[in-house]
Amino acid sequence: MWYQDEARADGNVRTGAALAGIAGGIAGILYTIFPAMGLDYLLKAFVIVVLGGLGSLVGAVVAGVGFGVIETFGTWYTSSTMASIIAFVVLILVLLVRPQGLFGRSDSGE
Repeated sequence: MWYQDEARADGNVRTGAALAGIAGGIAGILYTIFPAMGLDYLLKAFVIVVLGGLGSLVGAVVAGVGFGVIETFGTWYTSSTMASIIAFVVLILVLLVRPQGLFGRSDSGE
């Protein structure tokens, strides 16, 4: 396990919350505010973390780049809606072949 002191963890949480608040304020200026405005980004982030493997930073980076490339080329050759569908189909296929994600470790149950 990885431990860190309480003051440092508290500082990390406060910094993350401040950055999220700033990002929300900027988004509120640029876009119409409604309750589900971040759902698309949340869903993509969840897919990237699961695709890369839970707890794997390298997996999240590789999955994020791969997801972005798939969506970009999908949008280039088809519509943006179809590109999202293609990206989620790739997620399903990867999870069928490797349920723990690309860089996740399998739980042997020992």
